[in-house]
Amino acid sequence: VYPPEMVHNSDSAIYFEGNGRREGLGAELYALGLLQSVDSVNSHILALNTLYKAEKDDLNRLHTYNPVERFDSDEALQSYMHGSYDVMYTLDAMEAKAILAQNNDVKKKWFRKIENYYVRDTR
Repeated sequence: VYPPEMVHNSDSAIYFEGNGRREGLGAELYALGLLQSVDSVNSHILALNTLYKAEKDDLNRLHTYNPVERFDSDEALQSYMHGSYDVMYTLDAMEAKAILAQNNDVKKKWFRKIENYYVRDTR
């Protein structure tokens, strides 16, 4: 996990074999979730919380509440990440099963949806 500016300094030159970011995607879309820690315990990105301590029973918390206690070994980190991806894959499978059970019109609307959120990179 790197600080944000280190990620930005590296992403256009080092990552992607020097090809830079995908056109239309700003710097934050790549950095958040892949190489830098969350910016708060309520952040809505899939990333590790390696910095912030939160209330254990906070209903808005999306990340581990105490990273120092939770990630006390390589195995603990591996277990956490493995579990996170198990949840994502399970939800993906449930979504696919629900959509594939629909009629063709619903499937067309679901799978042929194109969204383009063009973010102009000002850096």
